[in-house]
Amino acid sequence: MLFETLDKLNIKYEYVTHKEVHTIEEADSLNLNIDGIGTKSLFLKDNKNNYYILVIREDKKADFKKLKELVGKLSFASDEESILGIKGGITPMAICNDHDNKVLIIIDKELQSLNLNIDGIGTKSLFLKDNKNNYYILVIREDKKADFKKLKELVGKLSFASNEESILGINGGITPMAICNDHDNKVLIIIDKELEKEKILVHPNNICMTMSIRVEDIIKYIEYYDHKYIWY
Repeated sequence: MLFETLDKLNIKYEYVTHKEVHTIEEADSLNLNIDGIGTKSLFLKDNKNNYYILVIREDKKADFKKLKELVGKLSFASDEESILGIKGGITPMAICNDHDNKVLIIIDKELQSLNLNIDGIGTKSLFLKDNKNNYYILVIREDKKADFKKLKELVGKLSFASNEESILGINGGITPMAICNDHDNKVLIIIDKELEKEKILVHPNNICMTMSIRVEDIIKYIEYYDHKYIWY
C-alpha cells in the first residue's frame, strides 16, 4: 500500500532490504549504501490522547521543552500497534494506517527543504495563562526565548496553558489569528515590540499553511474582534 501510494503520487524513493533493527546503533552497523540523512521517529502523546510522530536527525535528542511550547507537554506512547498498525519501527510513513487521523507529524526544521518563497519574519506564538485563568498569546521571533521575568512585570506570573482547543478552537499550532474563535474574549495578545513595523509569518488557524501579514494588519484584526493587545 505504501509503495503503491508513493508511485501513484510520482514520488521518487530508494530502498534497500536488511535485517531487522531496533536501535540507531544497529542501523548504523548496517553500512547501507543509500543516499540520505539518517533520522529517528518517536511516537508521542499528550494528556488528551492526541498522538504525534516526531522526526529528527538520528544523532539529535528530542527537545521536550521546545515541544511543550509547540503543542503542549508530551510523553512517549506505546500503543503504536493499535494506532499505526505497526509494532516498533516508528515511521511517518505509517500514517497510511491511521484511518482515524489521530496523529500529527512534527518534523525537525533542520530537515526542511521547502525553502518557502514567502516574505516575512518567522515567529512563534505561545499560549499562556496566569493563576486567575486569564489567557495570553505571546508572539515573538522564532529564534527568541520568552522572557518570563519581563512578562511577570508586565502582566503577572505566567505559565503554559494546554486547553487551546476549548479556548481558541484549535489543537496546537498557536497563532494570534485564532482569536476569531475566542467568543468569550478571554485572551489578551502580547506582541514583541521588535515586530511592530514588520511583516511576519504566522499560521492562519491551519498548521499546514503559513501566511505573511504585517503586524499593523494583525492589530486591525485583533481590534475587529474586540480584543486587546499590549506590546512586550
